[in-house]
Amino acid sequence: MRKGLIIFIVTFCFLAICALLWKEYFRYSLPTSVPSNYKFVNAGLYTSLFKEYKDPILLHFFNPKCPCSKFNSSYIQSLHRRYKDRITFFAVVEQAHIKDYKDQFDFKLITDDGSIADTFGVYATPQAVILKDGKLIYRGNYNKARFCTDKDTYFPEIILDSLLNNKQLPNMPSAASQAYGCNLNSDLNFITTP
Repeated sequence: MRKGLIIFIVTFCFLAICALLWKEYFRYSLPTSVPSNYKFVNAGLYTSLFKEYKDPILLHFFNPKCPCSKFNSSYIQSLHRRYKDRITFFAVVEQAHIKDYKDQFDFKLITDDGSIADTFGVYATPQAVILKDGKLIYRGNYNKARFCTDKDTYFPEIILDSLLNNKQLPNMPSAASQAYGCNLNSDLNFITTP
């Protein structure tokens, strides 16, 4: 009887640890599921959003509760430090998560009701959108590695360097547009804060 109880407890603990690992790590190594109502948006789309900005714009879609967004935070901060004099940065956070946003970034905040995400085809966080003169230049991942550790695939950085140096934009691999992270909701309110 005692041996059976010990086996049960050990098995239960093992399964609980596996469930926690799946919840907090392994599930984010899989691509984010694409919503059934998703509408793909091609680069080249023109929009009147942010038309008052002359510099290129980077929209950082962020969810303070998403582990992948949290992993990405130090990289986006370093990107901001590097480009802040030549690029306008915005953190885009869903209304449902704004109470959890604690000024993680040193740039402007936009609270989205889903309309900005829908406009640019963003359905997960973290994602980057780069605009220049009202034109969608890039929408996708920051890196092919979950922890932004692969320097050869710092996708927004590659695009920004090309834009700022007036070079032809490179063709991005499919890994650049495959979302990994947390799905967005889209039934919120749009508010901008300075």
